[in-house]
Amino acid sequence: MTIFELQQRYASHPNTGALNTILKDSGINHIFCSGLNASAAPLFFSSQVREADSPFVFILRDLEEAGYFYHDLCQILSADNVLFFPSSFRRAVRYGQKDAANEILRTEVLSRVQHPEKGLCIVTYPDALAEKVVSKEELDQNTLTINVGEQIDTNFVMDVLRSVGFQYVDYVNG
Repeated sequence: MTIFELQQRYASHPNTGALNTILKDSGINHIFCSGLNASAAPLFFSSQVREADSPFVFILRDLEEAGYFYHDLCQILSADNVLFFPSSFRRAVRYGQKDAANEILRTEVLSRVQHPEKGLCIVTYPDALAEKVVSKEELDQNTLTINVGEQIDTNFVMDVLRSVGFQYVDYVNG
């Protein structure tokens, strides 16, 4: 049995239709689903994501659970539409060590949320949500958009980077 066939079975279940009806009711703010163990949850919600016009945010208990859910959802849906919003720190916030890769992932999620797309999913966990993020206005002000094939002056790019706090160094240690 393929993943698509499994997804079709979940999509045809009466509870999937019931959840779809509940999601359209603007008076309902909280939904609790139980009995969805292991990969059943991503399979169940994947049919909802395909039908919805607005993004979905899945908040799991911790990094590990969010990572498994993210991986399963990427296998079921297009990986282009599933984003992971991690903590920007290597371990816990108390260690204070930033993780550049996670900061890039966070920035991508924030950029994509500015222009919501149909079928977009964001997977995260409470520690990641607890961190402050820049406002939409500040992100817009400090974003340099460069298109493929566009001719751009390197001095201009360096000036922009300096204006947002980057410093020139000979070696970057990550």
